[in-house]
Amino acid sequence: MMLQDSQFFTFIYKELYAELGGFVLCDPQRIDQFHGGKAHHLNLLQRYTETEEGDQVCNQGIAIPVTDIEPWWYTLVIRHVAMPTYLTGTLRVVSRGFILGTETGQLCLCGLGYLGDWNPVNNPSCYVPVTIFPGWYEVEIRGGLQGEVADREELVYEFVFTPSAQPPVFIADLSINMNLVDET
Repeated sequence: MMLQDSQFFTFIYKELYAELGGFVLCDPQRIDQFHGGKAHHLNLLQRYTETEEGDQVCNQGIAIPVTDIEPWWYTLVIRHVAMPTYLTGTLRVVSRGFILGTETGQLCLCGLGYLGDWNPVNNPSCYVPVTIFPGWYEVEIRGGLQGEVADREELVYEFVFTPSAQPPVFIADLSINMNLVDET
């Protein structure tokens, strides 16, 4: 597969709060399709944590969660594998095997709490839009610490996207501890 320059991307979002101790990167159109066109205002947080639906949206490449992290301010980076890393400080966690597929290229990034009343269209201040090239991707999450910001090291998660000609197989381990902060 030949890539054009427009297919390479890096997005850096600073000072995003981990609402309820996590983030989700997803394709809102595919979330809506998964719920039969009726995802608007559903409590997806409850459904995804109390039923098998959470595993299903991950396995199908609809959503990628980063959970059980300290509720704090983070820098989130979404980048193509060919682009330079933002995270040059101390790497703390790596989680491989996530997948994401998008027909539109329109993704959404939000804190976990905003899944409680799913409304990315009418509440854009809580849902960060991300536009990438449509297609399938293998995604690796890298988390670590970067220089100091406000007397504290900058907490960073990078979502590293590798294009795939076919839908990849989901092999991520959702039980990996993604917390970047020592709990001692």
